[in-house]
Amino acid sequence: MSGKNSSRVPVLLLLALAVAFGCKFADTKSTGSKTAGGSGSTPTPTATPLSMVVLDFDSKKEELGKFTAPDRPDPAARVRGKVAIVEGEEGSYTLEGFDYYDYDEEELRAYGLTKEDLALRVEEIDTLVQTNCGKGRKLSSYKTPDGGSIPAYALECETLVFDYKAPAVIARKKFHSEDFVDSLKVSSATTDVTAIRPTEQVQKYIKGLRSR
Repeated sequence: MSGKNSSRVPVLLLLALAVAFGCKFADTKSTGSKTAGGSGSTPTPTATPLSMVVLDFDSKKEELGKFTAPDRPDPAARVRGKVAIVEGEEGSYTLEGFDYYDYDEEELRAYGLTKEDLALRVEEIDTLVQTNCGKGRKLSSYKTPDGGSIPAYALECETLVFDYKAPAVIARKKFHSEDFVDSLKVSSATTDVTAIRPTEQVQKYIKGLRSR
C-alpha cells in the first residue's frame, strides 16, 4: 500500500500544478480581453453641433434682454472680446448675428464683427449690446380693408453697451424710427402699426465702437 501511495504522489502533484496553471492562464486571458474590450468601447468625444449650441444660447435671450447693471459711462468705451447682441420690442427678444441655427455673417459684418467675435454661451460674453424698443408718438393712420382706421406710431429705442464681466453700462444711445414696411398690410383685426426697428443705425453705432 505504501509503495502504491508513494508512486501516486508525483502524479497527483503534477495534476494539481497543471490545473492551477491552467486556471491562472484562463484568468489572465479573460482579464486581457476585458481590458482590450473596455479600451475599444470607450466613446470618442465629439463636439456639440452648432445648432444645439445656438438653440441653448437662444433660450437666454430674454434674460440678456432684461439684464441690468450700474451706469459707469466711459468716453473710451469699446465693443471688445466676445460679443452678444440682443434686440427687444414690447418684451419680445431676438439674438442678432444668427440665421436660425447658423451664423448670419452678412449681419455680423454690418456690426463690424465676424463669427469668431460672437459669444455662444453666457459665460463667454465680454460685451453685451442690448437694444430695447417701445411705441413712440402717433404719426398717422392706416386704412383697414373694412373702411376703418388704425393709428401708426413711431418707434423709440435705446441701445446699452455693457461690460458684462464688470458688470456695468459703459455706453448708451437713443434711436428713433418713423419708417414703415413698404408692403405693409393691415387687417380688420389689426389694432395699430409701429415703425420698423432702426437696426441699421444701431449697427453703425456698434461698428464704430468696435473699430476704436
